[in-house]
Amino acid sequence: MEPRSREGTRRRILDAACRLFAEHGYDEVTMRMLGAAANANIALSPREETVSRLTQVFRACLS
Repeated sequence: MEPRSREGTRRRILDAACRLFAEHGYDEVTMRMLGAAANANIALSPREETVSRLTQVFRACLS
């Protein structure tokens, strides 16, 4: 099995995020949903950090 690249993981997360935001809206998407959809292990973090990460990914989907 080939190891996953950092850029490949980033791309999977961004693709999954854009799909989830389009389907559910920003307020309904969680880091847990995003990790599952991207088949990525996203570590749990404090709520403030999680919101910041989701906001960054959401902005990336818009650009």
